[in-house]
Amino acid sequence: MKGLIKLFILYTLHRRGPMHGYAIIKTLKTELGDTVSAGPGSVYPALRTLANDGLVTVSTDYMGRKIYRLTKIGEKMIRSRIKLIESLVKSRDSSELVDVIRLFHQIIIDLVKNWNTYSENEKSKLIEELYKLKRLVSR
Repeated sequence: MKGLIKLFILYTLHRRGPMHGYAIIKTLKTELGDTVSAGPGSVYPALRTLANDGLVTVSTDYMGRKIYRLTKIGEKMIRSRIKLIESLVKSRDSSELVDVIRLFHQIIIDLVKNWNTYSENEKSKLIEELYKLKRLVSR
């Protein structure tokens, strides 16, 4: 999931400081294993998006490598989500939790995309079910 890889990248930069892309990929693969796809095809586009969103800055080191570092906005954003990320990283069942997060992400996308096609009755039922689910998971 694209959003999840971005969170892990920000978390890595938060913990380790400025890094070049390959070091980020190696760190993610070492720390997360197969929990998320952390190859160049997902990490580099995520880094570009994070830079465009103002969450990381990009500079070049003496070897010509791009070095990524958190901005103040990126630091603030990662601090607000630190407990979620640490629970994912430390959880023995993190792949299961990642699957649940992916499912919720897809539900949100589908709701936004289809909201105007639902009848008022369907919307009411969806909202009611979401409140039931929230009560169930909020313990």
